[in-house]
Amino acid sequence: MSLRIAIVDDLRLLQLVGPGAAEVLQRAGLSCPDAEQQAVATPTGFVARTGRAAFLLADDGGTGLPDDGPFWAFPAADHVFRVTGAGWPGLMAELCALDPALLAEGGWLMTRFARIAVWLFRAPPAPGAAPPDLLIGCDPSHGRYLTTTLETVAASCAESRDN
Repeated sequence: MSLRIAIVDDLRLLQLVGPGAAEVLQRAGLSCPDAEQQAVATPTGFVARTGRAAFLLADDGGTGLPDDGPFWAFPAADHVFRVTGAGWPGLMAELCALDPALLAEGGWLMTRFARIAVWLFRAPPAPGAAPPDLLIGCDPSHGRYLTTTLETVAASCAESRDN
């Protein structure tokens, strides 16, 4: 089972909330999901609609947002992992009640994973890559726990496959 777990430190996470947040994202050239708990992939990340007037922007930091409008922007300090390789669906099956492998490319899901609240985003694949990566984000206070859990379960899955 090929599997790679890496901590993502090249994404800027920004929460935008309040009336006008969608318009600010659109003026910055970004698409916004129409419904809550959906995401739209962007060239450098994604925009997720986490509430009626609430969004999570994940990008490389190059998206300039207008300063005007009745909205608030807050940096988010989520701990983010990228899981790649053909073996990630098996790893997810061990830890998540819902099957993230069923997410379409660009799919977004907020769920519980290894008993903590997480968001999942199935990133569209890079050209020539398959399957798509899975991004997992959690509160930073759970980062070490989730790192250890992912690595332990991945090693256990590899060991049981080899035996």
